[in-house]
Amino acid sequence: MTARSPDLELQDGGKRAPKKKRSSPLFERTVAQFQRALRRVVPFSAADPDGDHKSRSWQMLSHSAGVSRAALGKYMEADAPPNPVLESVCRLAEELSIPPAFLLMTADDWTRLFTAFHTYQSSLHGRSQFHDYVDKTVASPDYACKPVDIIRDAQAIAGMTDVGRSAVRQAASVIANVSLAMPLRDLPPEARGLALVVASVVATSSPKSRFLSEQEAHLGAKQERSASQRTDTRGSDV
Repeated sequence: MTARSPDLELQDGGKRAPKKKRSSPLFERTVAQFQRALRRVVPFSAADPDGDHKSRSWQMLSHSAGVSRAALGKYMEADAPPNPVLESVCRLAEELSIPPAFLLMTADDWTRLFTAFHTYQSSLHGRSQFHDYVDKTVASPDYACKPVDIIRDAQAIAGMTDVGRSAVRQAASVIANVSLAMPLRDLPPEARGLALVVASVVATSSPKSRFLSEQEAHLGAKQERSASQRTDTRGSDV
């Protein structure tokens, strides 16, 4: 017996065709951000001989970036733009002199990044233990950047910041994932402490973080208790 793929469904004649998968909410937000970023940047993205910006149409960008006019037109004008090809994203980013990630990061991504910068600065100036630990570990030129060391130090550093030990415990696996996704070995030693704080803030604010889920559940229970108390108070006045 041949196992049936869960991604196939019967068509007329008994043939099976791929099911249409729904786009994930993250994909939809990211593609929408990609479109909005292009719409903001492209009209001002050309430069004159003096280095000042001048207008440029998406048709001109298509030619200079090597992306087909049909594809770029869909990215710029469609109500629901299609899945952008990674190579096209990179070609456009290179032509616009923008890191590819900057075309894809949502407002929530930027907020978490800026929060991490503030958290790092507060920890750096207000906690000698944090400063000493970073200097002796990830900021050391001899740091080997082994995965087990990165995971350990990312969680230790996160626990010394305003993120808090409870959040770090609950989001430990997500912190490990985000930390290992960073090219820590290729970063200057003095930037690695900030990188791991970014990892901790991004991880603990992730929808997959157990800490956030528990906080939301706690808040919901608290609101229910408050509503119940208000109901009881009104009932006692009758």
